[in-house]
Formats: sequence, structure tokens, C-alpha cells
Amino acid sequence: MRQWQTKTGRLMNRQQLDKIAWETIHARPLPKGKPRGVAYVNRPANYKELADLIAMGVESEIAWSEFLHEFVLYRQVGFFAYPPPDSFSPEYGALLAGAAEFLCQEFDLPVPIWVHYPQFTLDELWEPEEWMFPEDAEFRKRRIQKAHPLFLKHNVIFESRNLITL
Repeated sequence: MRQWQTKTGRLMNRQQLDKIAWETIHARPLPKGKPRGVAYVNRPANYKELADLIAMGVESEIAWSEFLHEFVLYRQVGFFAYPPPDSFSPEYGALLAGAAEFLCQEFDLPVPIWVHYPQFTLDELWEPEEWMFPEDAEFRKRRIQKAHPLFLKHNVIFESRNLITL
């Protein structure tokens, strides 16, 4: 297992680093009030606003990053009040359903019922990063082993560490 050396000289693996990152997020004090959303701070506060931001021309990766930053700041179930809109591909919808389910469980929030709707589970296993190594069976196997079960339940190969935003 690969390890990284911290500034203090301690060697740590990804699991240890991820644990520290999640603990850091959990320890952050919550701001008072509700997220202000796209209209005020250009950060989506739910999947509907995420779609709106993308429709306004913001790249999906940037919009998703803004959504995650806002969620990590507020950590409220309202971020998942709306299912992914039909304007998203089935693959992206399944990925967002897995993210909603994971983040709700991680932060002891009620999991929205829509994550269990059949349209948010793909018929075949999908690898969002397969474009990097399209025919590499070993790459796919390693990615499946690292994928979180809540994403695999939706037939999406995705590591929960990709949701860490500090």
C-alpha cells in the first residue's frame, strides 16, 4: 500500500489521510441559517440549482465543486431535496444519487427516498474515469475494489474520497 510522508515525518496511507480529512470536515462548526444558493453566492444548494448553474454555462466540474463546498459548509439534508433533473445523463444521475446517499449517511442526515428510484441505478457498471484507460482490465478491477459500496449499489465506480472538500 502506497504511503505519504506528512510534514511531521509520519508515514500515512490514503485511508488514514481520508479519515483525518473526514474528521476535519465533521469538526467544522456549522454556520447559522440556510445556504443562500446560486442566486446569492453562485454556489448550488441542491441538485436543481446544480443543473441551473450548468445550464448558465458553468463547467459541470466547477459547478459540482461549488456544490460540494457549499454542502460541506452547511451539511443539511435540503441539498438533496430534489433528485437529479432529467437534463442530466443517467450516468450522472446515478453518480449524484450515490453521492447523496453517501453524504447523508456520513453526516447522519435522512437519506431521501428518491435515491432508491430505479432511474438512479444503471443497468451496467459505469466508470466515470474509464476514458483514461479505456481497455485496461486491471485499472477497472482496482477501481472497483476502491469504489464505495453505496456507489456500486447504483452501478457507479466511484471512490468516496472524491467527495472530500476542505
